[in-house]
Amino acid sequence: IKVAQYLTQLPDKQWFIEKLQKSIAIAQQNVKGLNSNK
Repeated sequence: IKVAQYLTQLPDKQWFIEKLQKSIAIAQQNVKGLNSNK
């Protein structure tokens, strides 16, 4: 919980959100790649 409160106080929260979304998108692509290889 403390970490979440700390992140919401960061001035570059938008940058963090963008990086998080990119990481999720890459993870989803990796999952699709693994599934297609079966």
